[in-house]
Amino acid sequence: MQLFDPEIHDAYRALANGRSVRILGARGSGRSSVLRRTIELLERSRHAVVSVVDDGLGVGHPGYLAAQLLRSLGAAPVKEPGAIADALAQALGAGTIIAIDGLERVDAFSLRVLETVRRRTDAVFLVTELPGFGRHEPERTLSPSVPERVVRLPGLSLAEAHEFAAQVLGGELDPALAAYLSAETAGRPLLVQLLASTAREHERVVLREGVWRAAGATLWNHDLPHQIDGLLGSYGTAVRRFVGVLGERGPLELHEAEALSRDDDLRWAEDYGLVVRSGRAGSVTVQVWPPLVAERFRRREAVSVGHAAPGHPGPAALLAAGFRLRREPQRQATASIASGPSERPGRQVIVTLDLHDERRPDDRLWHGRLLAAAARGDAPALRRLAEGVDAAGRLGPTATAAVALAELLEGDVAAAAARADILRHLEASPEPRHDLVVVAYVATVAAHHLGDVRLLDRTLEAALLAGRPPGRYTQPYAALLQLHALHRHEAAPSALRSALANESGRLAPGPGPLFGTGADLARTLLSEPGQDPVAFDAALARAGRARRERGYPLAAAQTLAAGLEVGFGPLAAAEFGLAVAELNAPGFDRSAQLIRLLRDGSSAALHARAAGRGDGTCFPMGDLALAAARREEDGDRRAALLALADALGGPRMPGSWPPHTATAAQVTVASDVLTGRELEIAMLAGRFTNAQIGELLSISGRTVENHLARAMRKSGVRSRTDLYDVVSAPPALGPGRAVRSSTSPGRG
Repeated sequence: MQLFDPEIHDAYRALANGRSVRILGARGSGRSSVLRRTIELLERSRHAVVSVVDDGLGVGHPGYLAAQLLRSLGAAPVKEPGAIADALAQALGAGTIIAIDGLERVDAFSLRVLETVRRRTDAVFLVTELPGFGRHEPERTLSPSVPERVVRLPGLSLAEAHEFAAQVLGGELDPALAAYLSAETAGRPLLVQLLASTAREHERVVLREGVWRAAGATLWNHDLPHQIDGLLGSYGTAVRRFVGVLGERGPLELHEAEALSRDDDLRWAEDYGLVVRSGRAGSVTVQVWPPLVAERFRRREAVSVGHAAPGHPGPAALLAAGFRLRREPQRQATASIASGPSERPGRQVIVTLDLHDERRPDDRLWHGRLLAAAARGDAPALRRLAEGVDAAGRLGPTATAAVALAELLEGDVAAAAARADILRHLEASPEPRHDLVVVAYVATVAAHHLGDVRLLDRTLEAALLAGRPPGRYTQPYAALLQLHALHRHEAAPSALRSALANESGRLAPGPGPLFGTGADLARTLLSEPGQDPVAFDAALARAGRARRERGYPLAAAQTLAAGLEVGFGPLAAAEFGLAVAELNAPGFDRSAQLIRLLRDGSSAALHARAAGRGDGTCFPMGDLALAAARREEDGDRRAALLALADALGGPRMPGSWPPHTATAAQVTVASDVLTGRELEIAMLAGRFTNAQIGELLSISGRTVENHLARAMRKSGVRSRTDLYDVVSAPPALGPGRAVRSSTSPGRG
């Protein structure tokens, strides 16, 4: 796993070009690791770096850090405070980089000395800092230098947290456990490492069937309180006191939290990443963040910061409180989701968990009928079942899923996605977790058709946090996991992708009633249709036939449609028509008409269809036309198919799905495709020969040459100079993050 590589190489490029770098991150975000590995890269490139390490004495001893710097530079100690800046300025060489981990722990006198040194010399600084310190406590930080590069650490995504936790535990990880770790820690690497490792030591996680799984409802253990207190030690007393009280009482309404705040403590705590707001306008709650920190204060026996206060029920319970009780016998957990922290657009935060009794037998019978109607692809039956229950009652959420699936079958994918995406805007009443899985599955299918990556991420996190459901709901849960694994196929090797696929296979190894189940699905859809179109067509037709003959026509039609998007063939097209004939789904009828046109229509008919007004279908029509065009040998008909594809909208998510669609180039940067070693050598290639690089890295010149050749091939360049220009260029703006490299996250 490549952890923090984008941030490290961003910082390295700026420092190599003479710019100071400020790494902003809350405690536990991994900022110390970024600083340390950036220093290693600078030293390998023979840049002069002098660094000081915090040993807990800095703030309380004036001039302590400045004296450390003098010793590190080999200069004679200076007793007169006024002469320290002069001595440092004389000892620093040209282009020296001064690295300091944790400006909030540096004494005020040393900070004034460093400001003086910066004015007198050309030294640049590499520092880590808490977000908000420069604004709230300017006397405890260095003033911004010009030019300066700010590197922010936003936290790990679910996939990154999964991979990192698997590395910490040393084995495959249950995706639900990874989601719990990610949610409890807000993706902060140090907290992920801390929670996972202590949970293993206290047997809160166990290795079962080769997979690490949670052994109970919570991972909390007695090793955590003092570790969390240590993370909070760099913050002011007033902020720590406010966080402690809010942790005991919260979550609170915004006005209640503001009433607790003195001297703007709430704003400071928000800027420092210790508090987060969630909810919508008019109903905003405030809670300690990450949830693991809140858990530390909710446990009264461990509280040492702030005064004791009666527990406040608040409008919602924290995520971890619900997880403690989640697996009690005869009880079901419920979840509600709201928008995440403002600095992380799109990140979802679980803010409500509650408990409800198991369903009555009549309820389970209703759900069985609903799932049977879904397997048949019967849109009118789904609507009738949804209308037959009280939408405000306990069956309301699943009724919503039924209507959304009916809309999907009728061809209105956008309406289905909007209805199923109750994960973004839930009403006050909590949702039973198996209802949540059903809704998340429908939202996943809709997001797959629309190419909505954000909706895909929301559905996965919600389903994993709700947990594996019992009985009939195992099928939609397994299908959902498999669909997410397929969508991550084109990404870098991912432990999460493998875990999703493996868990789905364990739960539903054979073809089931829903699109996404069955090991043959992944084998078929991830094979390369361009290498052997005839074999791909036959395999896809077999997968569809197996589902249709088992009485699952909807799963057959959806599987065939997904395959036809990447490899159009006559056998699969004919099998699709047979499956659709068993459905009661207008959207699929229109799709079947299109597929017949793509298979048998003349060039004139295709041009006429391209000139006509398009209507909605259950899956992207443009992708089907493009797949047919790739197979077509007749030039005129291929041109007509391409024109039709353009008229129908073209590909949705090039590089993500379909797995092998090559109709549009995916924009990448070098750090997205190079390994950590290749990127490291590429950064050195612009300044050193192969022999010099080999000496710096303790490898042979031939190994350097091989790494360079692979890096140039992946980057699409022909010379080492061009390769260096590519990897040292500023990173492109985009939503994705590059693959990260293996490392411990460090204390910060």
